[in-house]
Amino acid sequence: MRLIKSDNDSVIENFWTVTDVAEHLQVSEKTVYDWVHRRKIPFHKVGSLLRFRLSEISKSGLLKKGESPLCQWIELNEKV
Repeated sequence: MRLIKSDNDSVIENFWTVTDVAEHLQVSEKTVYDWVHRRKIPFHKVGSLLRFRLSEISKSGLLKKGESPLCQWIELNEKV
């Protein structure tokens, strides 16, 4: 996962991979694939690849405040 800064220093959200999501939610990649299959997590298909947006995962209800490093990152960046 990469975050790109624009000229005015605002953060532009990039797509996350299955590995990125699994690491930050502290679950296995298999769990992420299962959530995709069951439509429990918002995702995008880029060709044959699965990609995710942090903001959509945040809104999905999978994350609880303070539950993981990803949650803490979201909380910090929502204040900006």
